Amino acid sequence: NRMHAKMTRDRKKCFISAVEKTIEQLESDNKRMRTALRKVAKHHFGPNAVTPLASPEESPEDEPMPEMKLGRAAISVKNTV
Repeated sequence: NRMHAKMTRDRKKCFISAVEKTIEQLESDNKRMRTALRKVAKHHFGPNAVTPLASPEESPEDEPMPEMKLGRAAISVKNTV
């Protein structure tokens, strides 16, 4: 039973590490694509171009996304078909 519990904890650590790595990669890709979109919009529409990412009301780079805290709570995914 102890061995099974340790294997489960180790598997969870690997899963969490993989999820964190995926999040880092997606955030990096998102930042790169937002920068590219700003450059294209500025080139085609001028410096005052308003895109969903450059609107005056919302600036995604000024406010970082909150960190996800993963504790002992179970994560459930509902199938919505």
